[in-house]
Amino acid sequence: MPDDPENPFWNQSCTDVPGCTNPNAVNFNYLATIDDGSCIILGCTDSNALNFDVNATDDDSTCIYIVEGCTDIEAINWNPDANTDDGSCIIYGCTYDFASNYNPNANDDDGSCELSNSNCPTDLNQDGTVATSDLLIFLGDFGSICN
Repeated sequence: MPDDPENPFWNQSCTDVPGCTNPNAVNFNYLATIDDGSCIILGCTDSNALNFDVNATDDDSTCIYIVEGCTDIEAINWNPDANTDDGSCIIYGCTYDFASNYNPNANDDDGSCELSNSNCPTDLNQDGTVATSDLLIFLGDFGSICN
């Protein structure tokens, strides 16, 4: 009820009371009837921060800044301080999707692929195709004495 003294918004004097009328502000005044611009809303006021708060009027020193780097914990160059991945992660493993130990997260082949025997005897690297890489293996071993 508007005239009920139990109502915290009831103003007995019926005069304007200046103050902060924003309930999200730290200095919200439930008795205020006119916002006087004094509201203090804590938050990060730096527009360069990840958690910039457009509504904040006072900086609460909780700004989180962009730190670029590798954010994948599996990578050898994982940066625990990074919060924005810059695409630099290096994950060693088998990158051949037909290998029994294929690692879908690997982006740098470490030569660990376990391949089934190919039905092509000239598939020297066992990647399922006869290609230039097989020829390079052959040429690299050409002239070697086998025991």
